[in-house]
Amino acid sequence: MINDRNRRKKNGQIREFFNKMSIDRDKNIIKCPILNYEQEMRQKAVIELLNPSEKELILDVGCGNARDIEFFSMIGAICVGIDISKGMISEAKEKTAKKNLDSEFLLCDATKIPFKNNIFDKVLCSETIEHIPNWEKTINEIQRILKKDGLLVITTPNMKSLYGLTKITFDFVGKIFNIFIKKRKIKKHPYDIWKTQIEVLKVMRKNGFIVKNKMGICFILGHWTYKLPNFLKKKLVKFIDSIENKIKNNLTSYGYIIGISARSID
Repeated sequence: MINDRNRRKKNGQIREFFNKMSIDRDKNIIKCPILNYEQEMRQKAVIELLNPSEKELILDVGCGNARDIEFFSMIGAICVGIDISKGMISEAKEKTAKKNLDSEFLLCDATKIPFKNNIFDKVLCSETIEHIPNWEKTINEIQRILKKDGLLVITTPNMKSLYGLTKITFDFVGKIFNIFIKKRKIKKHPYDIWKTQIEVLKVMRKNGFIVKNKMGICFILGHWTYKLPNFLKKKLVKFIDSIENKIKNNLTSYGYIIGISARSID
């Protein structure tokens, strides 16, 4: 358990990490066929699970540079994005302003969402809870600001996937380097705690949600694929894409990303 002092310190490190990541984020994703495929599958699943519609009031918790809000706004939804990173918020505002999209963005902590109760029709929280030390409080806050029968969609990396296994391996190797080869610096995310589907479902149900749909997202074979030559990355993406739709609703616990939609019942 992280105490308040350590949580504030960790939040500062997370802000700094994502401020740096916000620079040329979309360009860097497009350069890598694997990363680009992951983001395409994630967004495709988000759209399917959330089913955004015109005039719906949608909150994106951890909105990043507005990758999803951009799409929601284009179909006529009323969108608000919140994020802990000033860099991401700046990128989101710039991106949506260039396309004259009507959306609002706030810099804030996802465990203290600055809105009144029962306001939003739908909430998206995509690739966010793994970066929040007290993420259960975020789920409670989302339940508070959602209308009764409002929809929450969560996506988050899956510790039970092949990606999760390689992450455990890389983390272990990193610790060994830190112990025995202290001069070598291992680049590490300040807070990136992956979940399992069971863990996320338990917290959602505890906070007044009833699960509507579950989905496995992106069945790429792990982080090691980032090291492949680009032509092999493209071939791998083509193969995985050919089977993704056939297995996403059957192997919901094993995709690289967990996808869950749930209704607020309180």
